[in-house]
Amino acid sequence: MTSAQLYNTTRLRFLGHLKGGAGFPHEEQGNTSAAIPFYKVKDLADADHLGFLKKTDNYVDAITAARLGAFVFPRDTIFLAKVGAALLLHRVARASRPSCVDNNMLGIIPDCSLVDPDFLLYAVRTLRFDDVVNPGAVPSIGAEVVSNLPIPTPPLPTQRTIANFLDRKTTAIDALIAKKERLIELLAEKRAALIHQAVTKGLDPSVEMKDSGVEWIGEIPAHWVIKRLKHLISPGSSISYGIVQPGPHIEDGTPFIQTTNISKTPLPTTGLQRTDPKIAAAYPRSKLKAGDLILGIRASIGAVHIVPRVLEGSNLSRGVARIVPSDEVSSRYLR
Repeated sequence: MTSAQLYNTTRLRFLGHLKGGAGFPHEEQGNTSAAIPFYKVKDLADADHLGFLKKTDNYVDAITAARLGAFVFPRDTIFLAKVGAALLLHRVARASRPSCVDNNMLGIIPDCSLVDPDFLLYAVRTLRFDDVVNPGAVPSIGAEVVSNLPIPTPPLPTQRTIANFLDRKTTAIDALIAKKERLIELLAEKRAALIHQAVTKGLDPSVEMKDSGVEWIGEIPAHWVIKRLKHLISPGSSISYGIVQPGPHIEDGTPFIQTTNISKTPLPTTGLQRTDPKIAAAYPRSKLKAGDLILGIRASIGAVHIVPRVLEGSNLSRGVARIVPSDEVSSRYLR
């Protein structure tokens, strides 16, 4: 048998004390001058690379915590959401200082004679809460269910060795991610600059230039003209948005493109929401043809795509606009 096979598992309730948070009235929120942080579920998303909760928008003093019945959890308490999306996203963090949490969160105070807090944090992050949540419109989980979840419990020295290894490796991975994210930002800036240069200045650096009269465009080639977008759409057409109330999804209905679709590259052509063809028929001006442009005008503002032939006959949501280019402008250039 390997050493891993010799590990025992222990129900979480035997490795520490579980306690829920307290109600946090709106009128008590927003104080940043007190000493005790009072975390809400949204703060779980801002934990640092070692899992420690950082600053919050809400602090209380000891008197206010007592008045609210809010327990002050010690450093290294592990917190998780009891309800909502954060639960299914496995957002788990820990306190870097004495802290309070709201009643949508659960605190696990480790028994350090049995479990290393660093190891327990990593172990709790591996738990599959989505397998044990209460069904319903809003996922939720109770302290009793959490307390009975099994945790691998190697000897304390092994726990510390594992936690130290994971700290080193995750720190290195997070540093690499940060570098890649910065590289992506720089490449996106370069891409935007390249497009702006080509679209507004052309490809011949020796051509005579003139002022466009538009500040963000700057100079353009002397033989070019500036036109408003409404003058570059097909005669008899207009920039129009789509279906206001599409109703429930209908499996064999008319597909329509939403802002969530238009934010993706390439534009999805399958898995789209579908509406009753009678509802779609009431919006003929947003019925798509191949070569049309679709533009995000809500949420995904500025996202733009050329409609492929496979989506011809589809429609739009009200957050997306249809643009039919005239014969004097290329769809690819206009995009």
